[in-house]
Amino acid sequence: MTETLNKTVFLWTNGKFNWTIFLWLIIGAVVSVGIFLIVSFTLKLAILANLNTGIVITIWAINPFTSALMDFCIYRSPLQQHHLVGMVFLIMCAVFVSVSGGKDAAPNSPTEIIKEAALPAWCAILCSVAMPVACTFQVAMQKYVTVNLHMSANDFTFGSQFIMAVVL
Repeated sequence: MTETLNKTVFLWTNGKFNWTIFLWLIIGAVVSVGIFLIVSFTLKLAILANLNTGIVITIWAINPFTSALMDFCIYRSPLQQHHLVGMVFLIMCAVFVSVSGGKDAAPNSPTEIIKEAALPAWCAILCSVAMPVACTFQVAMQKYVTVNLHMSANDFTFGSQFIMAVVL
């Protein structure tokens, strides 16, 4: 009785190396590095602009909204009323945190010296907006790999993070 090998194990499909999945793992690693750089640059630019880092971080709260919108547009996943209400509240919270304090806030301690901003605040805010876009791309990529290429989400995450760790 001859049994044919007909399964996928990480990078191997039917006993052969799967270059397509390997390429997607490399793309996943590059996107992860990009997200790390966006986080780093956003915080650095916020400091240079004398902008409260909490403001730029709260902009990232729109990430579930952008991911759900992408999922709806590409895969036609229905958005239920509680999803929309939750996203509205997330955006409202981000707006409230953003408008409270900010550049005109008092120093954290009496000895803290307020320096003149080296950059305009819009630079940090624009960089912060790139984060939900990059995360939404990562979500779309992972969904494509798991749904269309039939790779488990755990294998994809482990593989792309492993490649990123080896290269860095």
